Amino acid sequence: MTAAGLQRAAGGLALLATGAAIGVLSERTQKQLSQPASTSDEVVTILGAIGNTPLLEIPSLSKLTGCRILAKAEFLNPSGSVKDRAAKYLIESAEKSGDLPPGGTVVEATGGNTGLGLALVAAAKGYKAVFTMPAVTSTEKIALMQAFGATTHVQPGVPLSDPNHFYHLAKRIIADNPTTHFGPDQFENMANFQAHYETTGPEVWRQTAGRLDGFVAASGTGGTIGGISKFLKEKNPAIEVWVVDPEGGATAGYINSKRTNSTVQPNGWEMLPKTSGDTIAEGIGLPRATPTSSKVSWTTVSS
Repeated sequence: MTAAGLQRAAGGLALLATGAAIGVLSERTQKQLSQPASTSDEVVTILGAIGNTPLLEIPSLSKLTGCRILAKAEFLNPSGSVKDRAAKYLIESAEKSGDLPPGGTVVEATGGNTGLGLALVAAAKGYKAVFTMPAVTSTEKIALMQAFGATTHVQPGVPLSDPNHFYHLAKRIIADNPTTHFGPDQFENMANFQAHYETTGPEVWRQTAGRLDGFVAASGTGGTIGGISKFLKEKNPAIEVWVVDPEGGATAGYINSKRTNSTVQPNGWEMLPKTSGDTIAEGIGLPRATPTSSKVSWTTVSS
């Protein structure tokens, strides 16, 4: 997609998305940011190293679009992704509620970075971890989870409606061990959203000194984009927020098609209708809760 095409798609703002979350500053705010990312020589624990990632300016994309493009360097989290934030919140919220007992086991259906984050946090806190995942999961990610001490179960690629789906296996493991095993359930657990509403969103706002015109990210569970967008729009409703999905991707099409039948809950959250499940893609086919106040836009881009 050309720079002009990006500007049209974003209503005049040149918004781009890569593996990192992207912030956009327009020409009117391209002077030096007054508050850079925090730095410290303090020795911290592995959990203390989660978050407070810097913003990286991308000169080539800034020149291409005529805007100042900044990327949130979430790959600098301990296990290498933004999912460390959610993993920490998922486990610590379970500790506070009593759902995860001392010495207990964390069980999650995940073939992605959430598994790595949960494995790291569980190991740091002295918990066991068990993960179920589809056969398409990369061997590198499986090896990393195991390196953190996790047990992994690889399942065949079948539709969500099939009882052999990796999501259902995780549920059975928890049901068989109700007093010791806890399932974070990243797709439905609001601690996922809360991690970004309380940390990532405020960091972006602080690091840009509030002079942010647009925010762009991809989406899996919706926790990252949901939490960040809600915080940013509470600070400034004029900020544009975009979720970008690859052309032909399932997420944008799924959300846009189901949204016409969604219901708004008493707490202001929008719940998409449940489905019997017809895909092996992680997360697709499960109901998603997204903040209606965020007014997040969905679009697709060509590679």
